[in-house]
Amino acid sequence: DNGSVDDTRAAAEQFFRDRWEDGRVLVEERRSISHARNLALREAVAPVVAFIDDDELADPNWLSALRSAWANADARVAGIGGPMRADWQAQRPAWLEDHLLFVVSVLDLGPVRKKLDQKGGTGYLWGGNMSFRRSAALAVGGFQPDQVYLSAVANAPNRARPRLSTARSGEEQRLQDRLTAEGWEIWYDPAVAIDHLISPERTTRRFFSDFYRQRAILALGSGRSRGTALPILAREASRYVLFQRLGRPRATSAAVGLAGAWTLLIRPRPPA
Repeated sequence: DNGSVDDTRAAAEQFFRDRWEDGRVLVEERRSISHARNLALREAVAPVVAFIDDDELADPNWLSALRSAWANADARVAGIGGPMRADWQAQRPAWLEDHLLFVVSVLDLGPVRKKLDQKGGTGYLWGGNMSFRRSAALAVGGFQPDQVYLSAVANAPNRARPRLSTARSGEEQRLQDRLTAEGWEIWYDPAVAIDHLISPERTTRRFFSDFYRQRAILALGSGRSRGTALPILAREASRYVLFQRLGRPRATSAAVGLAGAWTLLIRPRPPA
């Protein structure tokens, strides 16, 4: 329970009374998914902690696949995770190209188990389906809240605040970077799968534009140069004009990229 103001804690406690007597609700009042995850790492009694999100369904074989993966893992493995499959709650829009699926947390790194290389887009486990060796994660400082993100969201005017979760700040990736810097390994296992429920509001142009605007705000807060927006603007504007003239739905995907680049170019840097 990460600082909720509704009946979250009571609902979770009732769930445990009904389904799992040994379950325990933890309370972390400091708002941040990293603070909540760190509390789980500190309080858990098992050597490995697995994380999923509240808008997901675990594959029936998810837990057994995780147990098998860890049972066969080398002692230097610190993290194991797997695919996040799309479970569309509304029809996927024609304009939603594959390269945009990361926005709705769809991850597929192939059918083969492999060690990840921490390269952008293909080299990390994602927050909705990951597990870590407790001792290793805690030894490198656990998850570290992104203060740039938290400040940007807290100070954004209500009319402009993108409706995104703290997890979008990339704190999971930075933990994996610190682990591999210390010699640990992170692995992807295609058998460790979850289904991500993608609600209708997450398939709208507004949702995607908000995502790209928020990413631009974070980039500004981290010191990114505004000049990097210019080639993106040129590319996406060209795509937009071309697809508009051809009557192709992909014009919408170009407009989403334009929203992010324009924000990067004109938005004031968020306060530190």
